[in-house]
Amino acid sequence: MTLPALRVPTRTRFVIAVAAVLTLVNAAVLAERAGRAAEAGGPALALWAGAIDLLWLFAVNVALLVPAMVSARLLKLWSFLLLVAGAGAAWAVAQYGISFTREMGYAIVGTNPGEIRELLRPWTLALAVCAFGPPALLLARLRLPRLTFAPHGRALAGAGLVVLLFGGAFLADQGRVRATIREATEVFAPVGLVSAVVDVARREWLARNVAKADIAQTFVLPGPREDAPTVVLVVGESTRAQNFGLGGYARQTTPRLAVRDGVVYFPEATACSTTTAVAVPCMLSRLEGHEFALPPRETSLVGVFAALGYDAHWYSVQRGNNRAILSACAEAPTCRVNLPGHDEVLIPPLEAALAAPGPAPRFVLLHTLGAHANFHERYPAAFARFRPECRDVPYACDRQAAINAYDNAILYVDHVLDEVIARLEGRDAVLIYASDHGESIGEGFRYGHAAALALAPEEQTRIPFLVWTSRIFREKRPDFAARIAARRGQRVSHDHIFHTALGCAGARSALIRPSLDLCADSPAGALAGR
Repeated sequence: MTLPALRVPTRTRFVIAVAAVLTLVNAAVLAERAGRAAEAGGPALALWAGAIDLLWLFAVNVALLVPAMVSARLLKLWSFLLLVAGAGAAWAVAQYGISFTREMGYAIVGTNPGEIRELLRPWTLALAVCAFGPPALLLARLRLPRLTFAPHGRALAGAGLVVLLFGGAFLADQGRVRATIREATEVFAPVGLVSAVVDVARREWLARNVAKADIAQTFVLPGPREDAPTVVLVVGESTRAQNFGLGGYARQTTPRLAVRDGVVYFPEATACSTTTAVAVPCMLSRLEGHEFALPPRETSLVGVFAALGYDAHWYSVQRGNNRAILSACAEAPTCRVNLPGHDEVLIPPLEAALAAPGPAPRFVLLHTLGAHANFHERYPAAFARFRPECRDVPYACDRQAAINAYDNAILYVDHVLDEVIARLEGRDAVLIYASDHGESIGEGFRYGHAAALALAPEEQTRIPFLVWTSRIFREKRPDFAARIAARRGQRVSHDHIFHTALGCAGARSALIRPSLDLCADSPAGALAGR
């Protein structure tokens, strides 16, 4: 049976209808922002702020659709894509508390199909088909008339009025309006999603032929290279400080590290981002978090160690599809990503790197999957100590079951770190471990990570951070070991990794900041962090 075609009087009315639906998709965010305004200034402010939000959002949605009006097919396709993106983005904002910042744009661009599959289930896809099937069919049967401009004087006048209103407000108070628009853009769908992805594409395009500044030449390694220590950096994933046994968690999730000599744990550590796409390049940069921006413009920690004569290696179980991370990885002579299996598969290549012939000291970066969702997929069955464990996406499980699976994943992190340390015990070595960011597990009904850093809950920003030194390292450099131990109560962050790794290796450069080098002889309190 053939469905009859549906006619729309004008393309303008079609655009207005779609823009209205895209605006209503954000009803929950609009209500939440109006509620905040009411708390700050009462009902009058809430009404005014809500009206401005509604008007601005509707105008932007219209602006997103207008360029596609030149073609009926293009307009229908673009409308459908925006409706799907808007619904999905609004769900992500409500489920994960994310904001569509530039950092989120890099995370979206760097997401691969495997990560998407981990967060979706058959019922999710079935729901999507049921939700978007009818609109797709409806759009397919719509017949849009030819585009004409004469009948649309009222629409153009309305658009002009909106421009005048916002133009006047902008001229009256540029800073406040800019900040308001930026905040609104980051939380509304799909405009925030489109804006973030376009911003990332623009930055990548402008930086495509710009070479990184080679800061490695400013670093020197005094003394013979064979006297330099082995340096291992283990990058964790989605592991938060709140569930790390060394930090005083009620459960002992780090029993092996708890009895390991040479471990200094820093309980007050924070991440420079809540997304892997930004956090990993940030922690490998000499810049502090508030200075750092993608794409990276300088040689990373990896390139500096390679230039110092270290035999540099990068091994990762993460899927290598993020350009900024791959760019840092490529600075190492050995760069291997997407190793299959649990994090323990990193041990054999580590052993091979340590056993390689030659006098050059070793620098090894191990990029793990840590406690990334889905939690039960991050550890072998033998580590399922806390039960019942969630064996699905975290938000689909009982919260305690999700926490149990998360704690099991940290038990496995503890095991892997201890196995890495065991391979370094008889060497002159230092190991630094820090997670890229934390994770929300149902607190405030949030799951996952990637919230805007300024608004992110502590579960996403507080991370485990530790430094381990071997007995030989402590004997050869007792002052370094003493300084690390003396600062265990200091605030630290990703900012410290670059400077501490090079400082503890004995490297010298005017670019090493003593206040961020845990091995440096810094004044008391200089390591307070941000």
